[in-house]
Amino acid sequence: MTSPLLQPGAAARSIPLAGTANVRDLGPLPTHDGGWVRPGRVYRGEALTGLGDDPGSLNPTEAAAFEQLGLRTIVDLRSDLEYDNRHSLWSAVSGATVLRVPIAEGGEGSATYLMGDIEAGRITEYSAEDLGTFYIEVLHRQAAAIGDVLHTWAQEDALPNLVHCANGKDRTGICVAVLLSLLGVPRELIVDDYVLSGVNAAGLIDRFADRIRAAGAEPEAVRVMFETPELAMHMVLDHLENDLGGTEQYLIEHVGLSRADLDALQRLHTTQEVLA
Repeated sequence: MTSPLLQPGAAARSIPLAGTANVRDLGPLPTHDGGWVRPGRVYRGEALTGLGDDPGSLNPTEAAAFEQLGLRTIVDLRSDLEYDNRHSLWSAVSGATVLRVPIAEGGEGSATYLMGDIEAGRITEYSAEDLGTFYIEVLHRQAAAIGDVLHTWAQEDALPNLVHCANGKDRTGICVAVLLSLLGVPRELIVDDYVLSGVNAAGLIDRFADRIRAAGAEPEAVRVMFETPELAMHMVLDHLENDLGGTEQYLIEHVGLSRADLDALQRLHTTQEVLA
């Protein structure tokens, strides 16, 4: 059965913006207690590099679409090397302040640069289980950074906020999944939201296919690394629930958030008003 978020017309949270393919609002999504994730508080997306280096290339209609988000802050999760090599125009087109929270995992300049492992011959095959295991390791290795992201979302004056990494798939997906889990969004919808990034950024592997072949590997053997398999996110949520005592316990004991932070996240990001 096709996920409700992936059926025609059901991805209404996606926002068409020039130079992007993967921007959407986290709300409204339903929560277990009959409430909703508030729209217009947190958006997720990718680095805004599709405009080149010229925000002036936007026409008035395109520029207005960015302004209408009302962004106050941008959380950029990219590594220092990614940040320096691929200038993102989010601040220029929105007027928002950039808060850098580098999660140097999987991307260029990190010790776990996955494409680098392919080119070095350390990875010749990659499965959904491998990706899920990688995400779980990120939950632990980058607990402090994940805490910084959620602490930002607990500050009313930082909202509305947009969070992004390079493609808005992995690092962004992990942070968003932790937030949605805390807010009580049903598991299937958290997974659906993650999968939607793979739909929006379909063909990501095509950018790297020639380099993969040059390294002696077959793109099909590592394709899942560039996609969003449901199993990978299910593994993350299973780990939070079964091994870490639940999302709240993870955020308090491993990430270092306070009970006040968690209460603020619930207050700022959920509502009992009917939004559907």
